[in-house]
Amino acid sequence: MEKNRIFPFLLTLVLSSLFIGHSSFGQIKTEEFAFVFNGNKLNGFLDFPDTSEASTLIIIIPGSGPTNFAHSPGYYAIRASFVKLGIGVCLWDKQGCGKSQGVYDDDQTVQNSSQEVITAIHKLKELDIPGSKKIGLLSASRGGWIAPLVIEQIPPIAFWISISGPDDKDNSIYKLSSNLRVMGKTESEIQLLMNEKKEGNRVFWAGGTYKEYSEVTKNLNTDSAIIALDGAESENNYLQLQKRFLGKDYIFDKESGMIVMVPNLKGILMKIQCPVLAIFGEKDTQLDWQNTLNFYKQTLGTRKNSILTIKTFPNCNHSIMKCKTGGMNENLETYGWQICDGFFETMNLWLKERGFGK
Repeated sequence: MEKNRIFPFLLTLVLSSLFIGHSSFGQIKTEEFAFVFNGNKLNGFLDFPDTSEASTLIIIIPGSGPTNFAHSPGYYAIRASFVKLGIGVCLWDKQGCGKSQGVYDDDQTVQNSSQEVITAIHKLKELDIPGSKKIGLLSASRGGWIAPLVIEQIPPIAFWISISGPDDKDNSIYKLSSNLRVMGKTESEIQLLMNEKKEGNRVFWAGGTYKEYSEVTKNLNTDSAIIALDGAESENNYLQLQKRFLGKDYIFDKESGMIVMVPNLKGILMKIQCPVLAIFGEKDTQLDWQNTLNFYKQTLGTRKNSILTIKTFPNCNHSIMKCKTGGMNENLETYGWQICDGFFETMNLWLKERGFGK
């Protein structure tokens, strides 16, 4: 199966199967929610407490990949955990997914995704949905690029919970190097392959030919571990990717060999006023969580009013699930596909301490 070698930066947080078995949250009152964005009707859900009106509403911004929230027990559990606090929840399927109109676009920019969230917020306020006067955001993975853009454009957002969030650049080099390490590659082997990847990226973004790309990626394109993770880069795939992405609004950083996903994200974070909870798994092999943690400390953490709270979970992967290696191909059945202890409690306590929920 041919994979996207040049552009594998999208971050995925798989919540669909994380919380199966958490029946203690009980039932929630759910209504349909819909709004129009880019000419397509996007459909989703509003969740509320059964016995009281929500004073706060949280919007869930998912990670990469298609969604189908009507058939995602994991999302139901996380929704129910907030409703139990008396907080309403809003989420909707991406275009072309679930009951949402349109065609799913794996290349949707985070800037366009932020406009989608803003459109939803305007609709919630227009309908005077309970809790819509005090809206917070929960972002998963890729959503960590979207949430700050939303906060920048339509303050005040009441709070932001970031789960496995990125810094301003893509994750492709870290994802490959950390997973190669899990697969037993030596540091010298990893360094060689990642140097080739950076050179290959530079050729690609400079508009170089496939022949030029192949000349600087001789080991990368034949290494069995790389092929197992990312597939082999064929000429057809290479040219198709150039056609899709060159000339668009992407900024390539030549020094790091990575794509800048949100220009001036540091400046955007510096301006955020609302409280932020950042959650990371310490065995995350998809995202350089330590780099993001420091990035957050240097921006959000510089506020005198201490708006930033950080919580890391040992032996937990990108999806905040129990694991041994955190590798993308790790079989999590050994751990029963279990969410890490304290995940729900961390979010709920943090929200209650700041006056959100009960």
